Amino acid sequence: MSGIALKRILVPVDFSESSLHAVRYARDFARHFDATILLLHAVEPPAAAAYDDSVRFHRYMEDVEETACRKLEQLADEELKGGQVLQFVRDGVPVKVITEVADEQHADVIIVATHGHSGLKHLLLGGVTEKVVRHAKCPVVVVR
Repeated sequence: MSGIALKRILVPVDFSESSLHAVRYARDFARHFDATILLLHAVEPPAAAAYDDSVRFHRYMEDVEETACRKLEQLADEELKGGQVLQFVRDGVPVKVITEVADEQHADVIIVATHGHSGLKHLLLGGVTEKVVRHAKCPVVVVR
């Protein structure tokens, strides 16, 4: 891996076991390259029509974001001890959030998990990983 300089590694996390595996994989990359890990959780807002008023909707989003922040902190403490870590929680469509944060934070690589779905299940779940691979401007490492 000589000649490759990775300083900022983006790892999208949905707190599934697959995404935790990607975090561990990124941890090894970060140690090798002395890189910073950028942990990201994308909160996709539910349809506003599901809430009878905007106050309840905003309260719901704040609760989800606060929970995600706590979970990212815990993940960083448990899995990335002693490493350089930045944490982000952003609202929006996951693929768009991931590619935007990668650009904004000048990520050198995105390490993302795949849940291993195929066929009809893959079509129904939307293939976030596949879309990230197609739309990201930096290299993407897919961890199964």
